[in-house]
Amino acid sequence: MAHSTLAYTALAVVALWAAYRAIGNFVHRRLVAKLTIIDDLPQLGKPTSGGNKVQGCAVICGGSISGLLSARVCSDHFSEVLVVEPEALFDPTTGEVLPLDVRRKRIMQYSALHGFQPVNLQVARRLYPQFDEEVKKLGARVMKTEYNTHVAGVRIPTPE
Repeated sequence: MAHSTLAYTALAVVALWAAYRAIGNFVHRRLVAKLTIIDDLPQLGKPTSGGNKVQGCAVICGGSISGLLSARVCSDHFSEVLVVEPEALFDPTTGEVLPLDVRRKRIMQYSALHGFQPVNLQVARRLYPQFDEEVKKLGARVMKTEYNTHVAGVRIPTPE
């Protein structure tokens, strides 16, 4: 009798553990889908279905990294995109990028070393297929990091 009680208890513990894991995985997947961009990455950089863009102008305030990425995403969905930035990025006569000492004086961290989370690199590579080559042309490097980044408990692999 004691052996059968022990067996039922063990079976109940295993069943509870399996239910806990299944419910936890379900909730986890739902939260990741709702609160992160991880599931949306494959759609990034693709035009709207049917290829029809919204006829109108998307206005982006600020030419920061997030502003420029927003403008890039909007360019897939709007017929026009306007970035409003108080400081010049390009020479108005040649169209060349201005040297570092001439532009972006209002942003302290403009010329500082930046490290981005792996998901940011995935976004940049998705939006700009030639991202790595362009970075190399500018004299910068994309390096493997030692981050163990997790979003909502999901480990984000470090891009190679």
